Amino acid sequence: MAAARPFLAPVEKRLLAFALDSALLLLAALVIYGVLDALGQGPMLLIGALPILYFGYHVGALLNQRFAFGRVVAGVSVVSIRGDALTHTQAFVRSVARAILVALGFAGAFLSHQPWIIAMPCTLEVALIVLNPWRQSIADVLAGTLVVRAPEVQPHRAPAGPMFSRTDAEFGNPPKWRG
Repeated sequence: MAAARPFLAPVEKRLLAFALDSALLLLAALVIYGVLDALGQGPMLLIGALPILYFGYHVGALLNQRFAFGRVVAGVSVVSIRGDALTHTQAFVRSVARAILVALGFAGAFLSHQPWIIAMPCTLEVALIVLNPWRQSIADVLAGTLVVRAPEVQPHRAPAGPMFSRTDAEFGNPPKWRG
């Protein structure tokens, strides 16, 4: 597992991905609020819809890495601690842990009438990412995941297979196959 350490995503890229995903979710929440307000519904329905929106986005983004706007732009990817693709259970646990942390922040701010408490879960997550040698947050530890740098696109590389087949006569006579 020590071989994975050089591939860990830098804290700056993780923060960028978090900020972009949060901005996207905030925009979606504002649109939902506008629609609910136009329909004459109160903000309590929005408060119920936010955890579902947050959880749904993160599960979808973990199961389909191209769906994650912030991670695609930041060039990071979430993998299992074993190095393979995430399982559905890992995606679920990571998303639930994150949703619970956000909900705790909102509940603490609401109950104490101190809006700055909303930032406490995010601050704890960033502190763990900075201090943990594997740069894991609470959700990563619980789900058994790592955030790594996504491989860069390399359009200059040649294809992995041969450029022609035995039956391809476009480039002249194919090479003699020795067997």
